[in-house]
Amino acid sequence: PAAGDDFGGALFRSSPDGRLLAQIAEPTGANDPSTTVAVYDLSTRQLRFEPIVLDDWVESATFSADGTRLLLDLPPDGRVIAVDTADGRTVAAVPGVGVSAAEQVPRGGGIATVGDSQVVAGSSIGLVRVLDSETMEVTATLTAPPGTTNTFRSFGDVVIGSGTNGIVRIGIDPPSVLWNQSTEDCGNLLVLAATFYCGDDAGSIVEH
Repeated sequence: PAAGDDFGGALFRSSPDGRLLAQIAEPTGANDPSTTVAVYDLSTRQLRFEPIVLDDWVESATFSADGTRLLLDLPPDGRVIAVDTADGRTVAAVPGVGVSAAEQVPRGGGIATVGDSQVVAGSSIGLVRVLDSETMEVTATLTAPPGTTNTFRSFGDVVIGSGTNGIVRIGIDPPSVLWNQSTEDCGNLLVLAATFYCGDDAGSIVEH
């Protein structure tokens, strides 16, 4: 079944075991700050719960390592919401980092699950938080250059972040910003082993 209609765009994420598919859809109207969130069981091709509607846009999403939670990062300040994938309940919420009107940009922060128990959440201003995926407590806070933490992809115990101003590599054990590089707009990011690829809205792809 469809999660709804009249969507302007959608973000898809799969659970680590491949059983669940999350659809995070924005309405067609550019001035409508809402998002519909649906989770499908791919074995039955059915919705796990009735789609929920949030009163804000969602910039990024990831499943917890065990697939029991869907974690959503909301712009511009990196507010994080954890949704139970069995029934759609909001089971935890982490306040944003605080972004002034002068600092606000259209894009928010990325979010990625690392290992079995940690989540890395970004923001539009480059402030990055490491969270315990069970308690949702902040265990570490890092500062990366603004415009490098809009998208996150994890690989092993590191996270590659990217955005309009470049790329950043974040280590988890211990939490640290390992390096950053000013480069082309890297709004779309794919990480494969030791290589990652940056794509922009114009369709260009650059290998790093």
